[in-house]
Amino acid sequence: MAKVTYKPIRSGLEQVARSSEVGSQMVAAAESGRRFAEGIAPVGPTGNYRRSFRVRRSEITVPGGRVRRVAGAVLENTAPHAGLVEWHNRSFVLTRTMAHIEQENG
Repeated sequence: MAKVTYKPIRSGLEQVARSSEVGSQMVAAAESGRRFAEGIAPVGPTGNYRRSFRVRRSEITVPGGRVRRVAGAVLENTAPHAGLVEWHNRSFVLTRTMAHIEQENG
């Protein structure tokens, strides 16, 4: 059997990692996470926290490795009190949501 070697072409890998197709998959995963987060979010009198989850496309810097910038998505909560809900109240909505996204997408 002939020996097979693989030598990646860095520019090609970077093109794929930054592609709109990869970005769309990242946004789809984040949107799934948004729906999950809205479902587990505590609801106060105004419902502001639950209504404040947003997804946006972004480019992520990856430390180490060969490919430094990749297509990505950000799931955030824009409510002014989001940090208090996450950490002070120990709701950990985004923390649990990240675990859900990772489990759902491998």
